[in-house]
This record gives sequence, C-alpha cells and structure tokens, in this order.
Amino acid sequence: MRALGGTLECQSEVGRGSTFSVTLPSTTVVAEPPPSRVETAACRRGRVLIVDDEAQVAAALRRTLVDDHEVCIETSGSAALALLARDPGFDVILCDLMMPDTTGMDVFESLSAEQPTLCERVVFITGGTFTARAMSFRDRVPNRFLDKPFDTQSVRRVVSGLVR
Repeated sequence: MRALGGTLECQSEVGRGSTFSVTLPSTTVVAEPPPSRVETAACRRGRVLIVDDEAQVAAALRRTLVDDHEVCIETSGSAALALLARDPGFDVILCDLMMPDTTGMDVFESLSAEQPTLCERVVFITGGTFTARAMSFRDRVPNRFLDKPFDTQSVRRVVSGLVR
C-alpha cells in the first residue's frame, strides 16, 4: 500500500470481528476498451490453420482467433501439407516462414504445384528473413507477412479480411 501512496488500517474487536480499511490516492484512470471484435463481427466464422514449430506462438495465435474462428494447429510444414491434402477447406493458413523440417517457403511451393487455389489463403509469420532464399521469397511472393512480434488486432484484421 505504501508503494502506491496508500494505507492499510485494521480494527479488531474480540468476539465481533475485524475491519480492514484500504485507502489509495485518487487517480485518473483511462480504461482501455476491450479488444474490439468489430473487424471479425461482420465476417462469418472461418477455418484457420496455424503452422508453426514454436508451440507458444501457435498457442498465442489460437487464443487470439478461437473465439471467432475454428482453429487447427500443425507444428511442422510436412504435417500441414498432409492435412491440407486431406482437408483443403481452410479459409486462412497462418504459416511460419522458417521451420526446421519443411519451411513455409516449401509449404507454399508445394501448394503452388499441387493446390494452387490455397496459395492466396497463406499468410506468413516471420521473426525475420535472414537467408538469401527467404529474402528473395519475400520479395517475390505477393502474400501478406506478419512480423513477430505481432499484435492481436493485426492478426484479427488480416484473418477477417481473408474469411469471406
């Protein structure tokens, strides 16, 4: 309480109980509005596939989107390609650009050859394009890229723009 400039007082009476009083200085608080669902409210509930080898990133994206969309997670590019071969009905594919086994670039190139209609649904997630291949890919491919760290509103806005 002292660190906040306030006080804590206790009055106690045997057999009757105790009363604690907390006093804090007055301050102006500007409440931030809750995260807006304006962008997603107008669109239908979509299906989103998150492809990321970092479980924490995938979980954060899932938490951001699950209230408005059906969300699936795959932790490798090869697993995502296998899923998409069985079930191509995703509205949005959020795909990490750099993964150890099959990169997002590999996923995109495979989709280009085998399921080209899915390519426009891919949004890449990246912590940076450090290799010559990644820089060339980013310059060449017209898809959206979300740079880490990304904010939840940007993710929602991008996804709602692709869910039609």
